[in-house]
Amino acid sequence: MRLPLCLALLLLGACGASTSPLVEAPVDAGAADAGRLDGGADAGAPPVGLVFRLSFRSDVGAADVLYAQESSSSREGPGWLSVHARDGTPLELTGRCDLCECPTSGTACLSCPRCGPPPDVVRALSGAGGSIEHLWDGLAHTTGTCDLGELALCAAPPASAPPGDYVATFCWSGTTTGVGLGQTIGMSSCDEVPFHLPDADGIVEDALCFCG
Repeated sequence: MRLPLCLALLLLGACGASTSPLVEAPVDAGAADAGRLDGGADAGAPPVGLVFRLSFRSDVGAADVLYAQESSSSREGPGWLSVHARDGTPLELTGRCDLCECPTSGTACLSCPRCGPPPDVVRALSGAGGSIEHLWDGLAHTTGTCDLGELALCAAPPASAPPGDYVATFCWSGTTTGVGLGQTIGMSSCDEVPFHLPDADGIVEDALCFCG
């Protein structure tokens, strides 16, 4: 579902909605992109799964910039996006690489290589049509418990998210410590966009428009 949203900011005046396509901001070929997953698909192939997109357009074009926390050391997955069911239950879009898989037999915890926290990365979104996306494969990730002499957390096998009503929360900021690796955004603003699974067109979008 495509849900364009408008912001009315005191500094920028009234805002008008638009349904015209938004163009993604160019990204350096070698830049890390924690907010997008292509699964190795051909460039011309349609995405498989559900695309969450935060896009930005302004009347003053590239002179206007917003910032998204592409990844955060405080959590796994895209730092600018979270999803929950209508009853408030969080829906985890990505797994936790700091946990081992839960045992398939017995209760003893498994051993495995574990990662540290993700890096802090900030993406700039140009008012000329910048955007950031996350392609979700439709799998919900949960934790279980195992025996490590005491109860410990483990990563349960992911399962398809059940059909129903959900809410995606998109966040961004007008300030940042910088752009790229090791940076964090300032105080954030957020929009909630409701959607239903299965989704009709495979896109859930928060289209920010600073338009007159």
